[in-house]
Amino acid sequence: MKRLAIGLLVVAVLAIGAVWLTLDQIVSGAIERNATRALGVDTKVGLLRLSPFDGELKVSSFTIDNPPGFASDYFLAFDSFELKTELGSLRSDVVHVPLFRLEGVDVALERRGQQSNTDVILANLKSFEKAGHAQGEPPPPKGPERRFVVNKLAIRDVTAHVEWNTLIAKESALDVHIVGIELDNPGGSRGLTLAELSNVVVKAVLQSVRNSGQLPLAVANDLAGGLRGLAKLPVDITGGVLEKVGEVLPGPAGEAAGAVGGAVKDVGDAVEKGIGGLFGRGEEEK
Repeated sequence: MKRLAIGLLVVAVLAIGAVWLTLDQIVSGAIERNATRALGVDTKVGLLRLSPFDGELKVSSFTIDNPPGFASDYFLAFDSFELKTELGSLRSDVVHVPLFRLEGVDVALERRGQQSNTDVILANLKSFEKAGHAQGEPPPPKGPERRFVVNKLAIRDVTAHVEWNTLIAKESALDVHIVGIELDNPGGSRGLTLAELSNVVVKAVLQSVRNSGQLPLAVANDLAGGLRGLAKLPVDITGGVLEKVGEVLPGPAGEAAGAVGGAVKDVGDAVEKGIGGLFGRGEEEK
């Protein structure tokens, strides 16, 4: 009997592990798919860890490709980002996110000939804001998309690498540093889809670099022209570390523990009904 219990426990642990692995892949794919839909270039999620019972998603590295024809390995990259949500809202059409935090942002600003990489990215964002998808990208899936009401969007440690003169690019290169960027409730009560959230994050970074006062006039004017016509953001550039943003949110630990002990079937139901659909899996796979 004891051996049987141990065997069942091992099977349950393995099954839960398989569910988590599948879930991580679903979420990674959804993030990449929606970011690409907004930006019009390939995106790649690094190591992802989802803790559904804690309402927490952590990603180590996220990369947005440079448009074709530009030299840098990427247009924009994050060392990590973290999303905290309220456990009770995971199965809702509107998910409440007290905090979405991004750390260690690198953005490459390049001009080659008469065009910059920001011209391309911002043109794609304009197309997305008008039509719901970037130039050359497929339209969004039919049906309603899950929305995220973000109370606080915090972006820390931003570095923009600027190479604007093609002939003397290395000699004219400079770096712009921004300690932090904050947006309060960027999507309002309506919330943001994953694609819209990607749009907001990239615009917030570029707008803050533009407003930093550290750019050459030609670069600042170019960015201003690209941002013109896009939905405006109330961006606040911070001068220090954001305090107490990102403390672990209190959650019903007892309820979570009970759910884990409930059996593999409960976990599977949560995946199908809640978290899998949370990141836009549904309509595209049907």
